Amino acid sequence: MRPTLDVSDVPASVDLTAQSLDLQTDWSGRCVTARGELDSTSVSLLVRIVAELIDVSPGKTTVHIGHLTFIDASGMGGLVQLGNRLAAASAEFSVVGAAPRHRQLFEIVGLSALLDAS
Repeated sequence: MRPTLDVSDVPASVDLTAQSLDLQTDWSGRCVTARGELDSTSVSLLVRIVAELIDVSPGKTTVHIGHLTFIDASGMGGLVQLGNRLAAASAEFSVVGAAPRHRQLFEIVGLSALLDAS
């Protein structure tokens, strides 16, 4: 039996914070907006929230990283992990809004395909 997420008493948008990372989750639009630092101390929150959404209802999911001030290898690894998990569920995953400095970092490490062209 597939798990269900009861969001009847949860607002359409939820703000979550873990140390230096703030997440705003739009359940209906399947978009998570990350603000702050996505690193080894904060990536687990992002992975947990998106994984929960995937487990309940696999489908096209977007992570907006345009408001990140910092991302390290752990943060990038978490995005790769989420992309792989969605691919296994035959669902689309996109990372949007990357600042030029972050886009360049993704290109350097060979992960530019993870980023949406927009």
